[in-house]
Amino acid sequence: QARVAIDTLEVSYRPRRCLAIDLDDARTLEISRPRTQLGTLLRGHLGFADFNARLRNDAPALLELLVDDTLLGRWTISDSQGWAAFAATTSPGVHDVRLRLTTLLGGTWTEQGYSAQPRRSACLELRALSGDPP
Repeated sequence: QARVAIDTLEVSYRPRRCLAIDLDDARTLEISRPRTQLGTLLRGHLGFADFNARLRNDAPALLELLVDDTLLGRWTISDSQGWAAFAATTSPGVHDVRLRLTTLLGGTWTEQGYSAQPRRSACLELRALSGDPP
């Protein structure tokens, strides 16, 4: 249902080093990092690597960020946003971090029923930063 690897993908016409995620339609992938040292901010980016999908503006993805089981943010990110930034303030210290990425239906309906599109590659990066929040 999914493939995850560290890779360099073209997103918004630039190479991006990221966690490359290929996920089937209407599926959720959860990435967890227990006992992670955090600063005052978690900042990341999400984009899609398929040029043709961006032209079609395929279905968006839902991204959720949780720290110690508390939802800090929920973002719906589409192809047209390019290398979309997201951020959440955190309290410094050791915490459990989870990211959930859910792909929405990107296929089409035909006379035979639902026809899934090929998987798109999402490109995800997340950093823990210290300093004053923006």
